[in-house]
Amino acid sequence: MIFKNLWHRKTRTLLTILGISVGVAAVVSLSAFGEGFASGYEKVFTSSDADLMVAQRDAVMVLFSKVDEDIGAEIKRIPGVAEVTGTVTTMVTMTDVPYFIVSGEDPRGFTIAHYRIIAGGPILRRKQILVGKLTAETFEKEIGEAFRLGGVTYRVAGIYETGTSFEDGGAVMSLEDAQRAFDQRYQVSYFNLRVDDKTRIDAIKAEIEERWPRLAA
Repeated sequence: MIFKNLWHRKTRTLLTILGISVGVAAVVSLSAFGEGFASGYEKVFTSSDADLMVAQRDAVMVLFSKVDEDIGAEIKRIPGVAEVTGTVTTMVTMTDVPYFIVSGEDPRGFTIAHYRIIAGGPILRRKQILVGKLTAETFEKEIGEAFRLGGVTYRVAGIYETGTSFEDGGAVMSLEDAQRAFDQRYQVSYFNLRVDDKTRIDAIKAEIEERWPRLAA
C-alpha cells in the first residue's frame, strides 16, 4: 500500500527526493567551504600580527558574526590592550565565483598591512578597492579600472597577495565602505587586538568574555 501510494504520487515523491538531495548537497558544500575557510582563516589570524580576535560567541562562522562597533572603544580601555581594529567580512556571489570574500578594513589600522600590495597603492579615499592577485587575474583587472561589486562601482587602487587562496581570490575595501555596502553600519564582524604584555592575554580574554557574555575572544 505504501509503495502504491508513492507510485501514484511519484511526481511529488521525486520532487521531495530532489529537494532533499539539493539540501544535503548545499549543506555538504557549505560545510566543506566552512572547513576550508576556518583553516585559511587560522593562517590569516596568525599572520595579521594580532594577539586576540573578538567575535560574536554564537556565530557559526566569523562571516556571520556581528558586533557593535562602539564596543571596540571600551575594549581599548582595558589595561594592557594596545590597539583594537574592527573588520567586516562577508561573502558575495560573483559571476563564476560562488564564494567571493570581501573584507572591510580600517585603512589606518594595523591589520591592513596583512594585505601585501604588489601593484598600485593603498586605499586613500571612498569607493577605492584592493583586489587579490587571483581576483585581478580572474576578472582581468588593472590599477585604476572599475570593479563592480554588490551593485556599487569601485576603483581598483591596488593588487595584493597574502598567500591564502580565499583572500587572494577576494577583495578589500575601507571599513566604512563595507559597512555601507553590506548594511552593517555601526557594526563589525570582529575585532583584532594587540596587547602590550603577552603574558596578560588570558586575563584580557577572560575580562572581555565576562563583561560581554555574547562575545568570544
